[in-house]
Amino acid sequence: MLVTWAAGCAVLCGFLLALVETGWRPLLHLDVAVDRNLHVVAVHHRVWTGVMLVVSAVLAPVVLRGFPGLVVLRLWWAGERVAAVRAAACGLVQVVLEPTVGRPRPALPQPVVTATGWSFPSGHTMTAARLLPLFAPMAWPRVHRPCPTPP
Repeated sequence: MLVTWAAGCAVLCGFLLALVETGWRPLLHLDVAVDRNLHVVAVHHRVWTGVMLVVSAVLAPVVLRGFPGLVVLRLWWAGERVAAVRAAACGLVQVVLEPTVGRPRPALPQPVVTATGWSFPSGHTMTAARLLPLFAPMAWPRVHRPCPTPP
């Protein structure tokens, strides 16, 4: 089942990549509309923007890339080699895919924050895609344990 799920995700990612690379107009219009609307919110709601900047800094892809590496090592050491290889492969996919696609970041009037590098695939998204499968093998043995009852 996990292989089927992973294959389905890979197909969807490939489909999205094809739409991005071919410049499919409905997707481009949606991207621009979401981008502009979120930018308006960011410009007009400074407190929300400040909170999101802190969250983004704490959970930045650069910060979180070291953490998955440690989890990969822990999984490998614990015998969860398949999960470790999957997570490492996801990291390699990002390293290869971003410069291959080379999609520039949007140019915004009054930018709230600037970032370097390419915009697709998102570093935050790829980091999340790597972290969730990493936590599953570590959490799964605990799922079937009965909850302790208070004395």
